[in-house]
Amino acid sequence: MTYRIGIDLGTNSLGWAAVSLKYENDEWRTGPLLDMGVRIFSDARNPKDKSSNAAQRREKRGPRKNRDRQLMRKTSMLRELTAADLFPDDAAGRKKLESLDPWILRARALDERLEPFEVGRALFHLQQRRGFKSNRKTDGKEDGAMFDAIQDVQDRLYFEDARTLGELMGRPRLEQHGRNIDPNDDSAPLPQARVKATMTGSKMSYDYYPQRDMILDEFEQIWAAQSVHHAGLMTEDAKDRIRYVIEHQRPLKVQRAGKCTFIDGEERAPKALPSAQYARILQEVNALRVGAPADGKRPLSPEQRQIVIQFLTTNTPKKLPKTAKRSFKQIRDLLHIPQSQTFSHESHKRDHLVGDLTAAKMMQADAYGPDWFGLSRADQDRLVLELLASEQFDDEKEPGKTIEGFGPFVMREYGLDEEQAQAVFNVRLPDAHGRLSKAALERLIPHLEAGLRYDEAAKAEFRDHRQLGDGEIHDEALPYYGDVLSRHTAFEKDAPKQGEDTRTHEEKVGRIANPTVHVALNELRKVINDLIKRYGKPEQVVLELARNLPLSDRALRELE
Repeated sequence: MTYRIGIDLGTNSLGWAAVSLKYENDEWRTGPLLDMGVRIFSDARNPKDKSSNAAQRREKRGPRKNRDRQLMRKTSMLRELTAADLFPDDAAGRKKLESLDPWILRARALDERLEPFEVGRALFHLQQRRGFKSNRKTDGKEDGAMFDAIQDVQDRLYFEDARTLGELMGRPRLEQHGRNIDPNDDSAPLPQARVKATMTGSKMSYDYYPQRDMILDEFEQIWAAQSVHHAGLMTEDAKDRIRYVIEHQRPLKVQRAGKCTFIDGEERAPKALPSAQYARILQEVNALRVGAPADGKRPLSPEQRQIVIQFLTTNTPKKLPKTAKRSFKQIRDLLHIPQSQTFSHESHKRDHLVGDLTAAKMMQADAYGPDWFGLSRADQDRLVLELLASEQFDDEKEPGKTIEGFGPFVMREYGLDEEQAQAVFNVRLPDAHGRLSKAALERLIPHLEAGLRYDEAAKAEFRDHRQLGDGEIHDEALPYYGDVLSRHTAFEKDAPKQGEDTRTHEEKVGRIANPTVHVALNELRKVINDLIKRYGKPEQVVLELARNLPLSDRALRELE
């Protein structure tokens, strides 16, 4: 049957109609209506805040994982303490230890001999309150209620002359406990020692917050003090095994970047990559227009473009050595343009262009230094990629991807000393990824340097870049959209290392991250394929899309 399918696709509904066609006088004419209907479906979002349902599941799954890992760590600690004869192996003995105040034991352990099980009780408490351990992403971002509380604890340790956190919190409890058992003194509750969060207006605060380094330092001091009394039990092997349980933290899971828009199979490049920064600057400058409001705006001349590009990519302004922002006023002065003329990107909300963010970090004296500008862009890219790789692993899983591997690399390849290597390793680069791979950027940059706009450069280098698929007409039915839009989906889910591969086709191919688009495309496929079964392949398909279909949760809230 010859017919046309008309579809109106929204965020949670799909209206469709099938109309017969006949070819007369060299054109298609519509005939009788075959059928029509509406398919209603969920948009996979929370109706209140428009967030993805998957995000809500992740929020609930996170605490469950943390709880499971806490129980696993508790089990491991009990196993190691029991193996070292520092903890009873029977339930009755462990129950009896619960009556002992672990804070008091931690305070006493520095100067007094404790019984082996009392030592174990103190060490077990260290594991339960092991504190916050910073990682590569949080280093250098020490602000907020938790970091304020950590700093307060460090100040209190200094001013109250306490050697450890256990002594700081346990000493007042020990003193009050002594007064409570003295019949001549009035009894009172022991001072509070649990981390407690309070809300002051709209700001949260903690009475105190431990840091992992504090706990590990206390562990070393307790072990050194008590091993003198229990040398046969507290061996170096037992120490290493118990310390590992307290210290160990799973590395951050490496998240794969998305797929390159232009080159199939290539991962998107980090925004911190110097090539990506340079391409972004070229793109903005090439699109820049300037002129008086009444005269219309004109593109920059080749000479003006080079001046602005040089201004954005180097540390030109002496007054702003630590920022990549370059104001439009500075650019007008640099180009000798009257202040009455404005730029196309300029508005009351935006008064600047952003230069090379990576260079602004690397050229600092406490980082790579001014010699950063003496490196070729290829060498800059190479160093940044190695630095970014070091952020994603911990010392235990990937020792070659941390400072132990990065330090020798930059010292060998870039001639830095150990202190400079550590300084570069501490640099915090911009997060996130762009839409293009490093290979695509390298192919686009020559066109952008020639002055082409981004769309012109993409068309010149990737002529079919706007084509979503390969133009194939399928004989029977529409396939899963990921088979066609391979460059627009996230990477596939990793196959299991052992056992049968139980991944679905969707998990093997990948999916679009936007949940509304993912659901809508799958529902569209169901309707089209059902109509094909009933009437055969259509001669024409007319599709109307709702404008809000591809929007993110924030954009949907703004639209409302």
